[in-house]
Amino acid sequence: MFLAVGKHIHYVMVYDISAKEYFIIAEALLKQYYKETSEYILVDIFKGEDLIGLKYEPLFQHINKSKINKKYKEQFFKIIPGEFVSTEDGTGIVHMAPAFGMEDYNAVAQFLPRDDSKNRLFLPVNEYGEFTDEVPERKGIRVYDANKEIIQRLKEEKKLIGQKSYEHSYPHCRRCDTPLISKALTSWFIKEPSLTPITVPHAEEIGFVPETVKKRFVDVLKSAPDRNLARNRYR
Repeated sequence: MFLAVGKHIHYVMVYDISAKEYFIIAEALLKQYYKETSEYILVDIFKGEDLIGLKYEPLFQHINKSKINKKYKEQFFKIIPGEFVSTEDGTGIVHMAPAFGMEDYNAVAQFLPRDDSKNRLFLPVNEYGEFTDEVPERKGIRVYDANKEIIQRLKEEKKLIGQKSYEHSYPHCRRCDTPLISKALTSWFIKEPSLTPITVPHAEEIGFVPETVKKRFVDVLKSAPDRNLARNRYR
């Protein structure tokens, strides 16, 4: 739904002589994609902050065909800032899916209403980790099982520039050892930040033993995020 760049990261626009396409990539990562300077023509150099606000064309049209309100759709597919963007690997440009990651969600919630998330998130995956009818060509297929098919389609449409595999730790269910996904759910929350004017003064009146615990407790209250009251059981 969005692309994130580092505001102070330097990016380059190059013309790929072989592909006959223009690409934008973090300058520090250019050598990971081109062994020789003769493989491309340097067109421009700029900072990430110069890209913020620009719109781009998505790889798939499922979101545009969804039932999400038009007022939100008009704000999708834009480049936004992200403090977490690095030049360690990849392209220096991070795809953001706010329905499938807390970091993504919080980045987008900086400029789209958090309280109306239910009506603006694109969530085409059910509780079993399968695509819903919002992605009709893959309905009922588990997200992990669809990877190869999606990659093949991108290749056929000449939208895939490179493909790499990364080895990293990943969360699994402690009961059945099944890979897990991060997915937005409808939950009840207590707005802790709005209660701070009440909770902090009362905490100051509490006698703590030892007294050194008091500051730590008050600091936790001051920085406490919204508290999730909902709990989901295994199905």
